[in-house]
Amino acid sequence: MSEKFICPRSRIDGRPFEAEWRANRTCSYDGSMHPDDFMDYVRAGKEVGSTDKAYKFYASADGFGKFYTPHLSEEQAWEFHELWTAGSINFGMFQPYVPIYLPGVLARLNREAEES
Repeated sequence: MSEKFICPRSRIDGRPFEAEWRANRTCSYDGSMHPDDFMDYVRAGKEVGSTDKAYKFYASADGFGKFYTPHLSEEQAWEFHELWTAGSINFGMFQPYVPIYLPGVLARLNREAEES
């Protein structure tokens, strides 16, 4: 039995839902792929598809499907931000064209700006 958790996207939707990771490593609330799998996918240089949503990407080259950024830990979100800033994410033909929600990244950037 998978460990239960409150899906972070369900909190944003205003209806906290106790979810679990299914056998195929997708969230039982929103169908998002597991954040560890998404970050492995990104690190491997596979194509990450942008959407018109600030919190959603497609990772379909291997048939995974969709990923919702609220599932990232702050550490994973920061790593994603650093990879993106370094130009190391394969967005294919379309870079994201909406501001992307990455948990904790904006707060960290603001803290670092205040400290400098």
